[in-house]
Amino acid sequence: MAAPDVVDHRKVVRFHLSTIRGIGNPDDYIIPPNPNPQPPPAKVNISLTMPFPQLPEDVQNQILPMLGLQPSVELQHESTLNAVEKMSKAADHAKNLLSPAEEPEQNQSVTSVAPKAMQTKVAGA
Repeated sequence: MAAPDVVDHRKVVRFHLSTIRGIGNPDDYIIPPNPNPQPPPAKVNISLTMPFPQLPEDVQNQILPMLGLQPSVELQHESTLNAVEKMSKAADHAKNLLSPAEEPEQNQSVTSVAPKAMQTKVAGA
């Protein structure tokens, strides 16, 4: 048994069972081999060099149970607040995109604000 790659365990157990009187067929006591053996689960190792507080809150809460700690409720609340803040900024940007363009001041005419090339195109049209 020192070299498991050399010894066929099934043959050894079958021979040993055949030496017992009155046992009958030794193959009845041996579990048949698995026709489709499953590969062992993959081992994955991830190394991060980022400070833990700079990770997103949901990633932090996924890492904590791996370290034997409970997921933090504070991180969940902080994540919710950050999501609300991001949505507010997105809404502000959408509002700015949909708002009409600013009109020039009353005392300046369009020709004084526009460059010379545009003035000739507008005047020539």
